Amino acid sequence: MDNDLSYSMAYRRWKGEVDIFKLNGPSSIFNEAEEEKIARWLSEMAQRGMGLRMVEFLDFVENVVKQEKRKTPFKDGRPGKTWYYAFMRRNAHIISSRIETPLELKRSKLTKEKTDLWFNSFRNFLIDKNLIDKPS
Repeated sequence: MDNDLSYSMAYRRWKGEVDIFKLNGPSSIFNEAEEEKIARWLSEMAQRGMGLRMVEFLDFVENVVKQEKRKTPFKDGRPGKTWYYAFMRRNAHIISSRIETPLELKRSKLTKEKTDLWFNSFRNFLIDKNLIDKPS
């Protein structure tokens, strides 16, 4: 078969012996709904202009895991780069990758039009979230 998909694996899923969406490896520390909620939060933070770098996001996940006393396969309760990239891949339909550019380069390319566009985009975000008149 193509795509490195074995016949036996496809057949067992087709027969219902194995869940279609079950993957090999350890189970996820967050269920599907929790992971989607985290992904939406991460996306919303980026829309607000406060996107998190990988290290900041891993700090956030580490704090959640420790506060909720979840059992994880992570070393010292902190996820690594492999988990981060897998999370981003699983939630690519929600999160777009953040591309960092040096601050000086950003400042040199800053124009009035780009500034107006950013503020208009942020205003539309506030309108979408019904926050434009908050606090009133």
